[in-house]
Amino acid sequence: MADFLKIGKLIENLTGYIKVKIEILKLDIIEEVSKGVARIFANLIILVLSLFFLAFFNLAAAVLLNSYLDSDYIGYLIIAAVYFVMLLIVIIMAKNGRLKKMIEDQIVRSRTEQNATNRSEDE
Repeated sequence: MADFLKIGKLIENLTGYIKVKIEILKLDIIEEVSKGVARIFANLIILVLSLFFLAFFNLAAAVLLNSYLDSDYIGYLIIAAVYFVMLLIVIIMAKNGRLKKMIEDQIVRSRTEQNATNRSEDE
């Protein structure tokens, strides 16, 4: 009978241990998801603010060029031409696969750095 009580206690301890491990796993998953969501929102905020900065900077540059060239529209055309050239470069890079490779390399590099940071924080 004593062996049965020991086995019962052992099973009880084991099930408690498994429950605790499952809870820890759930908390780890929640933590990782919340970190990911926070990272996405932070990057989204940075992106939106960067787009505002870029838009106003380009408008200011176009107005400055218009003033310098004594024109009402040439500054806007010059800025648009710069973006058109950049668009052509991106299209060419996309067609020959270099853009995809650059993006993949950046994602891998970012993920590797993030994993290294996480490992150093855990130690």
